[in-house]
Amino acid sequence: MSMLYTQNLNKNQLIIYEKLKAFNSDFVLAGGTSLMLQINHRKSYDFDCFSEKPLNKSLLRKVKKVFGNSIHILIDNNSLLLFTTPQGVKVDLVYYPYKPLHQIIKNAPISLFGFRDIASNKAYTIGRRATWRDYVDLFCLLKNNTVKIENIIKDAKKRFGGEFSEKLFLEQLVYFNDLDIVPIEFINQSYEPSEIKQTLEMITQQYTKTSLFAIL
Repeated sequence: MSMLYTQNLNKNQLIIYEKLKAFNSDFVLAGGTSLMLQINHRKSYDFDCFSEKPLNKSLLRKVKKVFGNSIHILIDNNSLLLFTTPQGVKVDLVYYPYKPLHQIIKNAPISLFGFRDIASNKAYTIGRRATWRDYVDLFCLLKNNTVKIENIIKDAKKRFGGEFSEKLFLEQLVYFNDLDIVPIEFINQSYEPSEIKQTLEMITQQYTKTSLFAIL
């Protein structure tokens, strides 16, 4: 991908984004902000950075050196270091032992997961602790045909093995009762929650029907 939509980052985010260069050798930017930079769909404010290596004890020291001692540490263990900057930007450095299937976007100051790997991450998450933003991200990817649901499922099976359940994913993709429907700041085109839900239901039904015919 030749262009990233860095204009979507606000002033405080841009400062943090540049400082993430110090972690580029071990971490890759994932999540909604990485997706925003690639597909320009909605505003996202947190920086989720994944590493295939367990977090070591010296990471907090490095974080304080880069971001200053005034950061507020929320979680610090061997799989997650979560903190907010004095400007209120949330950063989480996560041990994520699942290798990407597709090319990493080599970028300064920090590399990014491509949208297909982000999509399979979201599919994996939806079976566990999904938020409304995860559904919105998958909706935007699927509606615009940026990625197809069969490819998301294929990628998730390959990356996560037995930890990913296609059946659970498809069930959760159309189950909205437990979700907190938070406001979304769309960038170009806005969508109502009802349209997002209906589109996800339609895509899921079509995929399920096609899969059933393939088995028969």
